[in-house]
Amino acid sequence: MRTAVRKIEAVAGGYRLGFGVEEEQIVQLAEFVAGERRCCNFLTFNIEAAADGAGLWLNMTGPAGTAQFLQRELALGD
Repeated sequence: MRTAVRKIEAVAGGYRLGFGVEEEQIVQLAEFVAGERRCCNFLTFNIEAAADGAGLWLNMTGPAGTAQFLQRELALGD
């Protein structure tokens, strides 16, 4: 998944990841979220399909320390 990320934005409590507009990425993101929910039930996930084909976004947020956890586990913010 990390290689498909086109944009990374820090948000309150986590990160917002931007992807392209390919339809199969919606399924891949949903599968990623399903897997992560099993091990990281403290995270809140939101998949957003932007209007006018402007891309897909995955928001991952949670309690204090979530941004640091995501940086470490998904190599974000580097």
